[in-house]
Parts: sequence; structure tokens; C-alpha cells
Amino acid sequence: MLLACSEPDPCGEMCSTATQHYGGCLANWDLSWPDAGYDDENAFFHSCETRAWTSRQLEKDAGREGSTEQECVELTAFIDEPTFTCDDWLSIDWNSLPW
Repeated sequence: MLLACSEPDPCGEMCSTATQHYGGCLANWDLSWPDAGYDDENAFFHSCETRAWTSRQLEKDAGREGSTEQECVELTAFIDEPTFTCDDWLSIDWNSLPW
């Protein structure tokens, strides 16, 4: 019962937003998911979630708990900006750690 009242995962929301926008950029670039190294959009979404999960594990060791969630909130806001473009997508460093 308590699970129904919990806050949505900001990283899940970010991954969903990122998947939608990246799919649009791939289409604009006349590319497909396999061209980007993923079987399909589902594979990209799960890769994004795995990145968030891994980052959360590493942040515990670094003593920076909450950094990953904050990064997910900030990325969602950035990607959802009305002025966000596919060039902006290319500026995101998906390999950086949030601390």
C-alpha cells in the first residue's frame, strides 16, 4: 500500500524523456536505434536506467547520496526546455558522474 504513495523515480522520468527526445533526434538525423548502438528505444531506456542505478551505487561509496537524483531532475528540466535541440542533445556528457 505504501508503494502507491511513493514519489515517482526522477531517473525513470528522465530516462523516459531522454528516450523520447533521442528517438526524435535519431529520426532528424536519418538514423535508427541500431545506428546508435541500441536494438530499439526500449534498449536505450533500459541502458539509461542501468546508468542511473550504477551511478546510485557509486554515489554511496563516494558519500554523495542524492547526487544522481538531482542530476536526473536537472537533465529532465534541460531536455524538456522548449528551446532544446538535437545539438543540445550532443552536449550532454552521459559518461560523467554527477559529483
